[in-house]
Order: sequence, then structure tokens, then C-alpha cells
Amino acid sequence: ENRGNQTTENKQEEKKAGKKEVNVAIGKDIAELNVHNYSGDMAMQSMVYEGLVKNTEKGPVPWLAEKWEISPDGTEYTFHLRKGVKFHDGTKFDAEAVKKNFDAIQANKELHDWIPFSKAFKELKIVDENTVKIILNYAYYPTLTELGVVRPYKMISPNVFKNVGTKDGISGDYGTGPYIVENKNPKVSATFAVNKNYWGAKPDIQKITFKVMPTGQTTLLALEKGELNFLFTAYGTQNLIDADAIKDLEKKGKVQVVQSKPMATRFFVISTAKQGAAITDKNVREAIWYAIDREGMIKTTLGGEEDIADTLFSKNVVYCDIDLKKRGFDPNKAKELLDKAGWKQKSGKEYRVKNGKELFIKIYYYSDKAGQKQMVEFIQSNLKNVGIKTELFAEEKSGIYERRKSGDYELAVDQTWGAPYDPPSTVSAFTAQGSYLNCIKGLENHEGLIKDITEVLKSTDEKARQDLYTKILTKVHDEVAFIPLSFSKVTVIAPSSFTNIVFNQSQYEIPFEEFKFK
Repeated sequence: ENRGNQTTENKQEEKKAGKKEVNVAIGKDIAELNVHNYSGDMAMQSMVYEGLVKNTEKGPVPWLAEKWEISPDGTEYTFHLRKGVKFHDGTKFDAEAVKKNFDAIQANKELHDWIPFSKAFKELKIVDENTVKIILNYAYYPTLTELGVVRPYKMISPNVFKNVGTKDGISGDYGTGPYIVENKNPKVSATFAVNKNYWGAKPDIQKITFKVMPTGQTTLLALEKGELNFLFTAYGTQNLIDADAIKDLEKKGKVQVVQSKPMATRFFVISTAKQGAAITDKNVREAIWYAIDREGMIKTTLGGEEDIADTLFSKNVVYCDIDLKKRGFDPNKAKELLDKAGWKQKSGKEYRVKNGKELFIKIYYYSDKAGQKQMVEFIQSNLKNVGIKTELFAEEKSGIYERRKSGDYELAVDQTWGAPYDPPSTVSAFTAQGSYLNCIKGLENHEGLIKDITEVLKSTDEKARQDLYTKILTKVHDEVAFIPLSFSKVTVIAPSSFTNIVFNQSQYEIPFEEFKFK
């Protein structure tokens, strides 16, 4: 009789636990989760792997390190590690594990060229079993922030390293985070279960399954049938279903929709020094800025869910509350600038001409980012209205990366990293060949701009840092090294039974460990 009661209790417990499972749609294959490289999904990686610090709206806070001290000159950081923490495979987390992770990351330094800390880093020394010291080549003020971003400076169990590192891959997905990888099929799904030995607070959601699904109607049907009960539109997975369909489901009471504050900026990067291209003329770049109806673009192609971006960063980003020239939607101003640049609109002709050549611009966008095609098609129509002929090219991430590196593009859609990476990450990208160096090469005295960017990242004086950011952001804005489009947000579509839906500071993470069931 007692066994019977226990069985009933177990079934009730299982039923209760079953309600605490989440099925999430993801619009791309599930790559390896090696957090020391860039092929895996960042939302999944942030569930499994942790760093010495964690970024919050209040700034970096202790995580796998309980506290730290910084030397007066800003070149040495001493971290006191949390005791009793173990990786998912049972390996002890200690100073030796931290050193092995940093050595593995820095052994692949070229891959991490985008993150300035990788260049500032000199060495990591073991002080004792639970203490490490990071020594920098020079003071670098965003050090703590960059140690807390999703990748690469997160801890992997050294037992799964290949060839004494992670450059050649890992043999298992073992971090210290609140969730463990239960099973994974790259083209189908990945399931994560609560780490029962987690050092911190245990999550309320017991199991999370990411399902690979095509965007659009298939995802919508799965949501209506209950095969899915969670979507998020973080970077790389935008618009799995359209905004109107989401609103309809919300009206029916099937889901709740929660949006974050603006987290990043969609914008055009511009190759300002591309030989023979009309885009090298600042008047043409500025005319394009005035010609784009960003409000209409947001309403028509982004479901009205984003905010107009007039600047590279919103004013609530630290160091970015700066008065900059406002350029709104003004086709007549765009036409004036094109006239000034010598591109004339002849009677009966669709496109402007100069020296017998049509004004022609190539626009590149990501083929795997749902919604971008519609966005650039809308912009193409705007530019046609002022006499600019455009051609649209969809390319994979690797193709656009190579174009950015070589400068072989005119306009390309991109997105800032957002908080907590910015402003330093995007600003420093203006000095990196693989990122945005070609955006500033055509600007007057771009060498001076590079010098200012290098200086601001090393600055230990708050006022000097603000003055330098003001100078840098004013120059790239005034000379049109980019064209901002919209401030993007993260949208969560969740069951009505969810509470405490919050957002991490980063657009790339979804804090499943924070969500609760009613």
C-alpha cells in the first residue's frame, strides 16, 4: 500500500516536473558548443559555460571568482576563485583549470582578434590553488566586462581538451553552468537538463529542448499545437514567425510576449575607400542616410517593434550621451546632396548619371538572417526614389566577413554587439581589418582616429575617456562611416504560465535559469 502511494506521488511529481519543460525553436543547425570558438549558439553556450565574472546592468559582478583586486596602474587583476565548484564531468574547478583555459584561448589568439582584451592580455599566473593573477601588456579598462561576455573567456573542463587545448575542438560539452547537455543532434535538436550539482541557485525550469525548425508557417503551427512553447528573437534568430502572427497568438491568450529595452543597433557598414565607388564621396553617403525612411522600414518589415536609430549607439549606452547632428528622413535633402556630388537626374531617366555612368550601389545582407531581405528591399525602393540604382546580394556570414576584411563592398547590413560589449567592442572594430577598418580608411586623418581609439581603450581617467569617446563618435558620425537604421530588441514569446521573464544585459543570452512557472 505504501509503495502504491509512493508511485502515485512519483507520478504527480513527474507531471508537475513535466510542466517545467520548455521547447524552443531555433532557425539554424546546432553546431558544436565549444565556447572558445564561434560556431555554437550563444544562448545555449551561456547555459553551460561560465566565466570568472558575470555582466549585469550594474556592471561586472563576482561569479566563478568571488572577488578581485586591481593594481593601481590597471595592469594586474588578482582573482580569488569560488571553492567547491566542479565541472559537469566532476573535474575540479581551480586555478590550474583557469590557467589551462586561458592558455587554450590565447593559443588561438588570431581567432579572437575582435575582442581587444585578447591583445591586452600578457599572461595568467597561478598564485595558489584558488587564486590567479592576470597580467596585461597595458591598462585596458573593459577587462572585467570582456571576461564576462558569452565567449571566449569561459571555463571548459580541461579533461575534454584535444591536443592540450580547444583549438582542435573538445570531446564533451562540460562547463560549470546551471544546465548540462543531456543529448544533442546537430540538425534536429539539443536538450539541456538542470545541473543537480550546480554551485548556485537551482533553476525552476527542469529541461530545455531546442528544436531546429524552418522559419515561418512551420514554426507558427508548432507553437499553436503546443509542440513549441517558447521563441526568442535574439540576434541570428530574428523573425522566426512574423509580428502579426505573434500578436494574434497573444490576443488568443495562448502566449505572452515580452520585449527587452533596445539592446543593439542595426546599421549599414560602408567601405569608404573602395576604389572607383560613388560611396567614397561623403555627400553620397549622407544622401543615402537622408533617403532611408527608417520609420516606414520598421513598420513594414520589422513589425513596428524596433526604434529608429539616429546614431550608432543609443544615448543610454555609457559614454554615448552625445549631441550629434540629426539626419531624419528627407528625400529632398538627399537629392540636393547628390546634385552637389555631381550626380544629376536627367529628364525621363530613373537613375542619376555622372560622367556617363549611372549611380549604382551594391548592398550585401546575411542570407541566414530572416527578415533582412525584406528590409533591404524596402531600402532599395527608398534609394530608387532619389535616383540611386542598387543591387541586392544575399551572402553567408563567412562571405560578408571576407568582404569586410578586403573592403570589397559598398553597403553591408550589420549589427553592433550591444551591451555590455559596447561602446569599446564596436569602436575598437574600426581598427580591425576583419571588422570595420575599411569603414574609416576613406576618412580624413583616419590614422588619428585609430590613435584616439587605441588611447581610449587604455585610459584610466574617466573624464579623458569620455572626451575621447565624444571625439571618436562625433567624427565617425559626421563623416558617415556608417548609417544607423534601427535599435533592435529581444522579444520573448512564452507560455502564459511563465513569470519573472527578465533579460540579461547581452542580446545573445536568454536567462532561462531566472524564469519561473506560476
